[in-house]
Amino acid sequence: MKTSFRGFMGALALCLLPLTGYSEPKWEKIRDDANMQIYRGVVAGSPLTAFKGVRVMDAKITKIVEVIVSEDTAMRKNWVDRLSKFDVLEKRSANDWTFYAAYDMPWPIDNRDYVIDGKMSIDPAQNQVLISMKSVQHAKGPKTVGVRAELMDSTYKLVPLPGDKTEVTVTIQTDPRGELPPWLVNLIQKSWPANTLTKLEATARGPGIKEHEGVKARLDGSKLASGN
Repeated sequence: MKTSFRGFMGALALCLLPLTGYSEPKWEKIRDDANMQIYRGVVAGSPLTAFKGVRVMDAKITKIVEVIVSEDTAMRKNWVDRLSKFDVLEKRSANDWTFYAAYDMPWPIDNRDYVIDGKMSIDPAQNQVLISMKSVQHAKGPKTVGVRAELMDSTYKLVPLPGDKTEVTVTIQTDPRGELPPWLVNLIQKSWPANTLTKLEATARGPGIKEHEGVKARLDGSKLASGN
């Protein structure tokens, strides 16, 4: 069995992108900072724990969405640890796509990859954006680089707030597969929401990040400015 606790602790954050289709977990708050809360939850029938993070970001919702859905591998590497390859396999519309993502893991852990469906919903009535992702099989999915992991379900919920801020909520349950015990996977995933949300905010606040035109066009401009 290939397990390296220290190496895996520093790397599996990469394997996790953002739960729909599952019963709602019973959430327990495990971290409460001024601008971020982290929760864990038990999912019925699964040995793997779900995690949720909520962070108020000092960045426009249009820029955060642009970062999350970007097809630019270099940009994605700024906030997704150990990403080695990213390809869009099929784009059915601007808000519905399938992509492939591979990650370099530290020796002696096998590299991981995913084939994922991503869908974005822009809801002007609720003044929010939802981005959901889960693993699928796809005809264009390449041969795995090591172990084909499974993203059971993940969702980003983004709500604009006053002062060009955004409340971002991310939920995740993923199975990296391979010979890794559930307790180890759960321990590592515990730190994923905080790490990911922090890096996502930093990337969205960086130079040269454009605003997502679809979100900018469909969400009410006055709501984007006021958060109401």
